[in-house]
Amino acid sequence: MFGPILLVVLARAGFRQLRGPSDPNKTLLLCFALPVLALLVVQALLSRAHGNWAATAYPAASVFVTAVLLEGGRQRLFNVSFGLHLILAAAIATAPAFARTWPMFEQLKFLRSSLGWEDTAGVVRERLAEERYGAILVGSREMAAELLYYLRDSQVPLVVWHPGGAPHDHYEMTRPFGASTREPILYVSLTPCPPRVTGAFANVTAFPAKRVPLVQNEARLVYTCRLTGFDDPDGSEPK
Repeated sequence: MFGPILLVVLARAGFRQLRGPSDPNKTLLLCFALPVLALLVVQALLSRAHGNWAATAYPAASVFVTAVLLEGGRQRLFNVSFGLHLILAAAIATAPAFARTWPMFEQLKFLRSSLGWEDTAGVVRERLAEERYGAILVGSREMAAELLYYLRDSQVPLVVWHPGGAPHDHYEMTRPFGASTREPILYVSLTPCPPRVTGAFANVTAFPAKRVPLVQNEARLVYTCRLTGFDDPDGSEPK
């Protein structure tokens, strides 16, 4: 995320600054960057950490490494790093537009996973057009995030299946499924509707899977189910 050149500069100059502080302004900048990175390293070792979580560390870190490079007369190294970042940013921004037609992109897993979500939402729109549903139910953080964006104009609320206990992500905490969720419910998944979800409902209608093209030889299967009659006899409904 930060770039190979800037990361090395941050590590070396940051270590030197901590060993022998020479500029209080640089020390202040490091106070906004290093604690965040340290905490996320611990988080990654204990459980998991996503790259974007470290974003708050990099504004101060960017100012720090820029000052270090320019004060040290490393203008050429700074220009190389800046050019590298521009090329990479342009490639990431434009690659999805060609990923479905360029065979080389089939080898890039991150591109395959980022494609086709608008078409996936289109499958959901087709189901919503066939019948009035009280809610859309999903079982993953990824599906919740993508459908909330691409169905942002839909009036049908989206909820997330949560098996109980502490929520595992933001969506399980803010959009949990519950007994008060209006039926019928449209369950959307990238795998066949699982018994752990469908088993809690008296009536389940599974629709044929829809194929969403990704890259030349890859596709995504979207599964949908109509659910009614939520039954929670032991009071252990998802929270």
